[in-house]
Amino acid sequence: IFGEDMCTTGASSDLDRVASTAKQMIREWGMSGRVGAVAIAESGAGGTPYGMMRQERRWGSRILGDCDAEVERIVNNAYSTAKKIIND
Repeated sequence: IFGEDMCTTGASSDLDRVASTAKQMIREWGMSGRVGAVAIAESGAGGTPYGMMRQERRWGSRILGDCDAEVERIVNNAYSTAKKIIND
């Protein structure tokens, strides 16, 4: 059990899933007011460094940074909501 919130490593799969879904919401489905209704992800880009370089050339580091910030916001909101449900 780690940290102030008493999290365990058993939650790592859950965190991976919520982060993956949030990333799809922002980068593939255009579900962000901040980033807009655009499909950032390129088919076949995957998580390889080459794929990331191709995305950065196409979209620029600012919009990709906005995507990351939106993913972080969604993950943090989901965590807060889950914690509230459990504690209430």
